[in-house]
Amino acid sequence: MRRGLYAEATVDAGRARFAAVLSALPSTAALSHRSAAALLGLPLLGAPATVVDVTVPGLPSRTRHGVVLHGRQLPAEAVTVTESLRTTEPLRTAVDLARVLPYPAAVCAADAALRRSGARPERLLEMLVGDRSPGSARARRVGAFCDPAAESPGESLSRVAIASHGLPAPQLQAWVGSLDEPVGRVDFLWPEHRTVGEFDGRTKYGDADALWAEKLREDRIRAAGFEVVRWTWRDAVGDFGPVADRLRAAFVRAARR
Repeated sequence: MRRGLYAEATVDAGRARFAAVLSALPSTAALSHRSAAALLGLPLLGAPATVVDVTVPGLPSRTRHGVVLHGRQLPAEAVTVTESLRTTEPLRTAVDLARVLPYPAAVCAADAALRRSGARPERLLEMLVGDRSPGSARARRVGAFCDPAAESPGESLSRVAIASHGLPAPQLQAWVGSLDEPVGRVDFLWPEHRTVGEFDGRTKYGDADALWAEKLREDRIRAAGFEVVRWTWRDAVGDFGPVADRLRAAFVRAARR
Protein backbone atom coordinates (compact mmCIF):
# COMPACT_ATOMS: atom_id res chain seq x y z
CA MET A 1 0.00 0.00 0.00
CA ARG A 2 2.95 2.27 0.76
CA ARG A 3 6.66 1.67 1.22
CA GLY A 4 7.09 -1.16 3.70
CA LEU A 5 3.33 -1.56 4.29
CA TYR A 6 1.34 -4.45 2.85
CA ALA A 7 -2.27 -5.63 2.94
CA GLU A 8 -3.86 -8.97 2.26
CA ALA A 9 -5.36 -9.19 -1.23
CA THR A 10 -8.86 -9.69 0.21
CA VAL A 11 -8.80 -6.33 2.02
CA ASP A 12 -10.53 -3.35 0.41
CA ALA A 13 -7.72 -1.53 -1.37
CA GLY A 14 -9.07 1.96 -0.78
CA ARG A 15 -9.53 1.52 2.94
CA ALA A 16 -6.12 -0.19 3.24
CA ARG A 17 -4.50 2.74 1.48
CA PHE A 18 -6.18 5.19 3.88
CA ALA A 19 -5.00 3.14 6.87
CA ALA A 20 -1.46 3.01 5.49
CA VAL A 21 -1.31 6.78 5.11
CA LEU A 22 -2.66 7.44 8.61
CA SER A 23 -0.20 4.97 10.14
CA ALA A 24 2.70 7.12 8.92
CA LEU A 25 1.32 10.38 10.38
CA PRO A 26 0.82 11.80 13.89
CA SER A 27 -2.17 10.50 15.82
CA THR A 28 -3.86 13.90 15.41
CA ALA A 29 -4.23 13.33 11.65
CA ALA A 30 -7.61 12.56 10.06
CA LEU A 31 -8.73 11.73 6.57
CA SER A 32 -10.44 14.76 5.05
CA HIS A 33 -11.84 16.29 1.87
CA ARG A 34 -12.47 13.72 -0.90
CA SER A 35 -10.96 10.86 1.11
CA ALA A 36 -13.28 11.54 4.04
CA ALA A 37 -16.25 11.86 1.67
CA ALA A 38 -15.44 8.50 0.12
CA LEU A 39 -15.26 6.83 3.54
CA LEU A 40 -18.40 8.57 4.84
CA GLY A 41 -20.43 7.83 1.71
CA LEU A 42 -20.96 11.45 0.69
CA PRO A 43 -21.52 11.93 -3.06
CA LEU A 44 -18.47 12.85 -5.12
CA LEU A 45 -18.91 13.96 -8.71
CA GLY A 46 -16.23 13.58 -11.34
CA ALA A 47 -13.31 11.20 -11.63
CA PRO A 48 -12.20 9.28 -8.51
CA ALA A 49 -9.45 11.00 -6.55
CA THR A 50 -5.96 9.64 -7.17
CA VAL A 51 -4.53 11.14 -3.95
CA VAL A 52 -5.30 10.74 -0.26
CA ASP A 53 -6.39 13.91 1.56
CA VAL A 54 -5.37 14.18 5.21
CA THR A 55 -5.68 17.09 7.62
CA VAL A 56 -2.81 17.28 10.11
CA PRO A 57 -2.74 20.18 12.60
CA GLY A 58 0.67 21.78 12.95
CA LEU A 59 2.17 20.50 9.71
CA PRO A 60 2.65 22.62 6.57
CA SER A 61 0.29 21.96 3.68
CA ARG A 62 1.97 20.05 0.88
CA THR A 63 1.54 17.24 -1.63
CA ARG A 64 3.96 14.34 -1.62
CA HIS A 65 3.90 10.73 -2.82
CA GLY A 66 0.18 10.79 -3.57
CA VAL A 67 -0.79 12.35 -0.23
CA VAL A 68 -2.17 15.86 0.16
CA LEU A 69 -1.49 17.23 3.64
CA HIS A 70 -3.77 20.04 4.82
CA GLY A 71 -2.23 21.88 7.73
CA ARG A 72 -5.38 23.19 9.43
CA GLN A 73 -6.79 23.18 12.93
CA LEU A 74 -8.88 20.12 13.74
CA PRO A 75 -10.95 20.43 16.92
CA ALA A 76 -12.15 17.23 18.55
CA GLU A 77 -15.76 17.80 17.49
CA ALA A 78 -14.67 17.90 13.84
CA VAL A 79 -13.37 14.32 13.95
CA THR A 80 -15.21 11.01 13.95
CA VAL A 81 -14.16 7.37 13.56
CA THR A 82 -15.43 5.46 10.54
CA GLU A 83 -14.42 1.84 9.94
CA SER A 84 -11.76 2.28 12.67
CA LEU A 85 -10.18 5.24 10.83
CA ARG A 86 -10.06 8.84 12.01
CA THR A 87 -11.88 11.09 9.56
CA THR A 88 -13.48 14.50 9.55
CA GLU A 89 -17.17 14.37 10.39
CA PRO A 90 -19.71 15.03 7.59
CA LEU A 91 -20.25 18.78 8.10
CA ARG A 92 -16.53 19.54 8.41
CA THR A 93 -15.96 17.39 5.32
CA ALA A 94 -18.60 19.36 3.41
CA VAL A 95 -16.99 22.67 4.40
CA ASP A 96 -13.55 21.43 3.33
CA LEU A 97 -14.92 20.24 -0.01
CA ALA A 98 -16.74 23.52 -0.56
CA ARG A 99 -13.38 25.29 -0.48
CA VAL A 100 -11.86 23.20 -3.27
CA LEU A 101 -14.55 21.58 -5.44
CA PRO A 102 -16.53 23.17 -8.27
CA TYR A 103 -19.70 24.77 -6.95
CA PRO A 104 -22.22 22.13 -8.19
CA ALA A 105 -20.20 19.24 -6.77
CA ALA A 106 -19.75 21.06 -3.46
CA VAL A 107 -23.52 21.65 -3.20
CA CYS A 108 -24.16 17.92 -3.72
CA ALA A 109 -21.82 17.04 -0.86
CA ALA A 110 -23.19 19.76 1.44
CA ASP A 111 -26.83 18.79 0.86
CA ALA A 112 -26.00 15.16 1.65
CA ALA A 113 -23.94 16.04 4.74
CA LEU A 114 -26.76 18.13 6.18
CA ARG A 115 -29.32 15.44 5.46
CA ARG A 116 -27.14 12.79 7.11
CA SER A 117 -26.33 14.84 10.20
CA GLY A 118 -29.76 16.36 10.72
CA ALA A 119 -28.14 19.76 11.30
CA ARG A 120 -29.69 23.09 10.42
CA PRO A 121 -28.61 24.51 7.03
CA GLU A 122 -27.24 27.55 8.85
CA ARG A 123 -24.72 25.35 10.63
CA LEU A 124 -22.31 25.37 7.70
CA LEU A 125 -22.26 29.17 7.67
CA GLU A 126 -21.68 29.22 11.42
CA MET A 127 -18.63 27.02 10.93
CA LEU A 128 -17.21 29.60 8.52
CA VAL A 129 -17.62 32.70 10.71
CA GLY A 130 -14.35 34.63 10.71
CA ASP A 131 -12.73 32.26 8.20
CA ARG A 132 -10.69 34.14 5.57
CA SER A 133 -8.67 31.20 4.28
CA PRO A 134 -8.47 30.43 0.55
CA GLY A 135 -11.80 29.14 -0.74
CA SER A 136 -13.78 30.39 2.26
CA ALA A 137 -15.86 32.81 0.15
CA ARG A 138 -16.87 29.97 -2.16
CA ALA A 139 -17.65 27.80 0.86
CA ARG A 140 -19.95 30.50 2.25
CA ARG A 141 -21.79 30.60 -1.06
CA VAL A 142 -22.34 26.84 -0.81
CA GLY A 143 -23.41 27.16 2.82
CA ALA A 144 -26.00 29.80 1.94
CA PHE A 145 -27.50 27.62 -0.80
CA CYS A 146 -27.42 24.06 0.59
CA ASP A 147 -30.65 22.31 1.56
CA PRO A 148 -30.98 18.90 3.25
CA ALA A 149 -34.36 18.39 1.57
CA ALA A 150 -32.56 17.49 -1.67
CA GLU A 151 -32.60 13.70 -1.56
CA SER A 152 -30.08 12.86 -4.28
CA PRO A 153 -27.16 14.37 -6.18
CA GLY A 154 -29.47 14.74 -9.17
CA GLU A 155 -31.84 16.89 -7.16
CA SER A 156 -28.94 18.96 -5.81
CA LEU A 157 -27.60 19.55 -9.31
CA SER A 158 -31.11 20.43 -10.45
CA ARG A 159 -31.34 23.09 -7.74
CA VAL A 160 -28.08 24.63 -8.95
CA ALA A 161 -29.30 24.58 -12.56
CA ILE A 162 -32.67 26.09 -11.65
CA ALA A 163 -31.02 28.96 -9.78
CA SER A 164 -28.42 29.55 -12.51
CA HIS A 165 -31.20 30.07 -15.07
CA GLY A 166 -32.91 32.71 -12.95
CA LEU A 167 -35.96 30.61 -12.07
CA PRO A 168 -37.64 31.08 -8.69
CA ALA A 169 -36.58 28.68 -5.95
CA PRO A 170 -38.97 25.72 -5.70
CA GLN A 171 -40.21 23.92 -2.63
CA LEU A 172 -38.57 20.51 -2.21
CA GLN A 173 -40.32 17.23 -1.40
CA ALA A 174 -43.69 18.99 -1.26
CA TRP A 175 -47.08 17.33 -1.13
CA VAL A 176 -49.67 18.08 -3.78
CA GLY A 177 -53.36 17.82 -2.87
CA SER A 178 -55.06 18.25 0.48
CA LEU A 179 -54.80 16.55 3.85
CA ASP A 180 -58.00 14.67 3.04
CA GLU A 181 -56.96 13.78 -0.52
CA PRO A 182 -53.17 13.80 -0.91
CA VAL A 183 -52.16 13.27 -4.54
CA GLY A 184 -48.47 12.62 -3.93
CA ARG A 185 -45.10 14.03 -2.96
CA VAL A 186 -43.13 15.75 -5.73
CA ASP A 187 -39.45 16.60 -6.12
CA PHE A 188 -39.96 20.29 -6.90
CA LEU A 189 -43.04 22.48 -6.54
CA TRP A 190 -43.75 26.05 -7.56
CA PRO A 191 -47.13 26.54 -5.84
CA GLU A 192 -47.55 30.09 -7.08
CA HIS A 193 -47.16 28.83 -10.64
CA ARG A 194 -49.11 25.57 -10.16
CA THR A 195 -46.14 23.68 -11.60
CA VAL A 196 -44.39 20.48 -10.52
CA GLY A 197 -40.85 19.49 -11.47
CA GLU A 198 -39.65 15.90 -11.39
CA PHE A 199 -36.06 14.66 -11.66
CA ASP A 200 -35.99 11.23 -13.26
CA GLY A 201 -32.96 9.25 -12.18
CA ARG A 202 -32.00 5.96 -13.81
CA THR A 203 -33.13 3.86 -10.85
CA LYS A 204 -36.39 5.68 -10.19
CA TYR A 205 -38.50 3.19 -12.13
CA GLY A 206 -37.20 -0.29 -11.57
CA ASP A 207 -39.83 -2.15 -13.57
CA ALA A 208 -42.91 -1.79 -15.74
CA ASP A 209 -45.23 -1.73 -12.71
CA ALA A 210 -43.30 1.18 -11.19
CA LEU A 211 -43.41 3.03 -14.51
CA TRP A 212 -47.16 2.50 -14.81
CA ALA A 213 -47.74 3.63 -11.22
CA GLU A 214 -45.75 6.81 -11.93
CA LYS A 215 -47.87 7.51 -15.02
CA LEU A 216 -51.05 7.22 -12.97
CA ARG A 217 -49.54 9.47 -10.31
CA GLU A 218 -48.70 12.11 -12.91
CA ASP A 219 -52.24 11.90 -14.28
CA ARG A 220 -53.57 12.64 -10.79
CA ILE A 221 -51.22 15.59 -10.41
CA ARG A 222 -52.35 17.05 -13.74
CA ALA A 223 -55.99 16.43 -12.84
CA ALA A 224 -55.43 18.45 -9.67
CA GLY A 225 -54.55 21.44 -11.87
CA PHE A 226 -50.75 21.32 -12.00
CA GLU A 227 -48.37 21.44 -14.91
CA VAL A 228 -45.67 18.73 -14.80
CA VAL A 229 -42.15 19.15 -16.22
CA ARG A 230 -39.64 16.31 -16.14
CA TRP A 231 -35.90 16.19 -16.73
CA THR A 232 -33.05 13.70 -16.48
CA TRP A 233 -29.49 13.46 -15.21
CA ARG A 234 -28.20 14.53 -18.62
CA ASP A 235 -30.21 17.75 -18.38
CA ALA A 236 -29.01 18.46 -14.84
CA VAL A 237 -25.31 18.07 -15.66
CA GLY A 238 -25.47 19.45 -19.21
CA ASP A 239 -27.54 22.13 -20.90
CA PHE A 240 -30.49 22.89 -18.63
CA GLY A 241 -31.67 25.69 -20.93
CA PRO A 242 -34.39 23.68 -22.72
CA VAL A 243 -35.77 22.50 -19.37
CA ALA A 244 -35.79 26.08 -18.06
CA ASP A 245 -37.74 27.11 -21.16
CA ARG A 246 -40.27 24.33 -20.58
CA LEU A 247 -40.67 25.41 -16.95
CA ARG A 248 -41.33 29.02 -17.97
CA ALA A 249 -43.85 27.84 -20.57
CA ALA A 250 -45.57 25.76 -17.89
CA PHE A 251 -45.78 28.82 -15.64
CA VAL A 252 -47.50 30.72 -18.46
CA ARG A 253 -49.97 27.93 -19.21
CA ALA A 254 -50.90 27.63 -15.55
CA ALA A 255 -51.44 31.38 -15.30
CA ARG A 256 -53.74 31.32 -18.32
CA ARG A 257 -55.89 28.65 -16.69
